[in-house]
Amino acid sequence: MKKIALAALATALLSSPCFAERFSWEDGWIERRGDQWIEMPENRNGDHNRFIELSRSRDFLLIFDRGRNFLMRFPFYDGTSGWTTPDRDRWIDFKYTHYEP
Repeated sequence: MKKIALAALATALLSSPCFAERFSWEDGWIERRGDQWIEMPENRNGDHNRFIELSRSRDFLLIFDRGRNFLMRFPFYDGTSGWTTPDRDRWIDFKYTHYEP
């Protein structure tokens, strides 16, 4: 019973706006909402691109867009983010980003 209550509490806290995380750049941002990362502003179709978090280290967040089959990497310090696809062997610079915990 205690494990279930703690898991529910952890889920509620992580999805709370007070635990929001954001990486911003000159003309947009990506922010965590619950278990997804949502890119803002909306794309040309009026949709918001959605990513799942794959991993995080002391230096980087790694997220994946299933629909478009590509990965993005954001530094946990001001710096250049990047993107790649599963079949590439190098990162391509995206934008200079700022992490907002």
